[in-house]
Amino acid sequence: MQMFSVTAQYPILVVMNALFGILILIIYKGKSDRSAKFWAWGSFCYALGFFVIAIRENLPASVSFILGNFFTMYVLFLHKYSIEYLAYGKTKQKIWEELFCVCYALLFLFFLNPELNN
Repeated sequence: MQMFSVTAQYPILVVMNALFGILILIIYKGKSDRSAKFWAWGSFCYALGFFVIAIRENLPASVSFILGNFFTMYVLFLHKYSIEYLAYGKTKQKIWEELFCVCYALLFLFFLNPELNN
């Protein structure tokens, strides 16, 4: 029995998240719903993160580790902003959340990158 590769799912996830973001923007076109915009941008960041992961063989290891991990972590904060705005009608973006995502990506770079561990 042969196992399938997880990397075969990355193009599907890229297209699915990009289309979901476009669909949200089309549905809420002309409306001033910041919640939908946060969610759409989160979908685009998720698609971009999976795109970077899918093409990581063509990028320097440090770039693929930093960008892939940053975008997939930042999505969580964008979706959090969307839910906060939907629930309370306002949200506060904090710089520490973006810095946390950068630190998270750098930790992956330094601790899991085999090129830097040699």
